[in-house]
Amino acid sequence: MDYKEYSSLIIIGFLFPNNYMGAVLLAFLWNIIDKCMYKESYSLEFIISHIKKYGEKEQQLEFVTLLLFYYIGHYLRNKLPL
Repeated sequence: MDYKEYSSLIIIGFLFPNNYMGAVLLAFLWNIIDKCMYKESYSLEFIISHIKKYGEKEQQLEFVTLLLFYYIGHYLRNKLPL
């Protein structure tokens, strides 16, 4: 993942604070769509095999990283006067 994806999650966290369930769903869908576009495979088998990989440490770390950048945007929203 590159800085554009992380910065967009910061912006989403800034615009939509306190929506952690939405952030979890967004991070999950974002990850699946990213992997589908990278592999250029949109089959149901690929998506199911990708979902099963969420038990691996690398997938969990990537998921937590997405949520962390959402939280950074949420934190900035609360600290900056609007």
